[in-house]
Amino acid sequence: MARMLVNPTLLKVGDQITIGDSVFKVALSRNPIPSRSVFDQQHDQVQDLYPKTENDNSSTVQLQELPRLAKGQRLDLEAIRDPYEKLYLPFVWLPTLMFIVTLGALAFLQPETLFVAVGASLGIILLTWISWKLLTATLLGDCIKVGPKQYPQIYGLISDACEILNIQIPDVYIMQGQGLFEVFVARYFLSRGFLILTSNLVDDLTENGSSRELMFFIGRQLGLIARGYFDFWFFKHFLGQFAGLFYLAWQRRCHFTADRLGLLVAGDLDASELALCIITVGSGVATNTNLKAVEQQRRELRASFWGWINLGLSSYPYMVERICRLRKFAEEAAERGLQANSPIAVAALPLRHRTIRALPLMIIHGHDTAARLEIENFLLKQFPHVALITMINEVDGAYSLPEKFERIAGKIKGAVALLTPDDIAMTLRNRSQNFRSRQNVIMEIGWMWGRLGREHCLLLTRGDVEVPSDLAGVELHRFHNSPIECSEMLRNFISQLEMR
Repeated sequence: MARMLVNPTLLKVGDQITIGDSVFKVALSRNPIPSRSVFDQQHDQVQDLYPKTENDNSSTVQLQELPRLAKGQRLDLEAIRDPYEKLYLPFVWLPTLMFIVTLGALAFLQPETLFVAVGASLGIILLTWISWKLLTATLLGDCIKVGPKQYPQIYGLISDACEILNIQIPDVYIMQGQGLFEVFVARYFLSRGFLILTSNLVDDLTENGSSRELMFFIGRQLGLIARGYFDFWFFKHFLGQFAGLFYLAWQRRCHFTADRLGLLVAGDLDASELALCIITVGSGVATNTNLKAVEQQRRELRASFWGWINLGLSSYPYMVERICRLRKFAEEAAERGLQANSPIAVAALPLRHRTIRALPLMIIHGHDTAARLEIENFLLKQFPHVALITMINEVDGAYSLPEKFERIAGKIKGAVALLTPDDIAMTLRNRSQNFRSRQNVIMEIGWMWGRLGREHCLLLTRGDVEVPSDLAGVELHRFHNSPIECSEMLRNFISQLEMR
């Protein structure tokens, strides 16, 4: 079927156009066609509201990678601090100043009131001490304490972050959250304090296996400790409440500062934004959040009079405001870069992030039972957080072998394959015989390679076993007597899986 292209600028009202058996007459439209510029404006407006793709979370500004702290450098905490936090802080101290002046005047006019004030202060300190001891007993009884031998992945990250921030490691507990997503920090005078993680927060923020989302929230609290947020708690957080709206405004700015510190501890903007989205909408749909639409929602919120009224009465900033401000700070930090000769800098902490949950690793093997047991024992001793999966240990009569393999292998993060000389194969062309691994081993390697990518697969071959040329490009190492000869390669492989 032929198609005729007509230039509309050459047509006049009254002209006739014949297309096939149909005749059309040019008439004047009641709704004139918009100019090209109007179309462009409408298109730009639509593009601002709707992304090109369903999961396009990119910003209008291309973000450079966050700079990293070099050896010997430390964080410039003052530069990270929200500027308005400094502005509101004197107003927070004002009730304390008035309290001291009033107490001094009363002591001068009526000295006996000084003894009453001292007695009341000692009573408050005693009650606080008793409450602290009761809280300690509750945490020890109802929570699990994190330490070098209990969830060492979480403890190791917190320990490294505290060392860089130059603060004491707080006692870390995980408690049943009962639907609450939060990280709590409590300090008693000069004690190192508690860091309490709720189970809901840990579950949702470690669902993808990464530690960065969880470290964003942990970093917020550790950063507040480093910033002195909990110092002089009675004066700033008890008497300071009498500053009214100024105290609420200061609290909101402290949360912005905490988000900045959380970003630098997590070391990744995408993970930090995802963490905020997870506690807002849940882990199920958080990855599909359109950040451009969030920016548009923020503009609508800022145009609302009641939005400002509601904000002024709250100690927490709006979540959409936190998400947008975090990206702006990250862009500023990336543009500023890292000064090589500066002892202090605004940069991400050089933490080695690792897998929080157990790392599911499949062992693909043939008939060499000794080699399989050796590598299993080595991995279990060296990497207690690795969950080893082997088909020989999976007994489930309800599934066929392919179904069982798909069900089990679909959850793993990597695979170590043992290619041992279990079979002898002969080519018809030259009648040469070669040692080969079992056919199921080759099939499972191909399945893993196609599903996970070759960087998630490690091949260990014994002796001169023949390796199919199709597997060229997958990391391969040979051993002669024991797969433990490749222990260094195994350590590097596990470390790389933890960081992905």
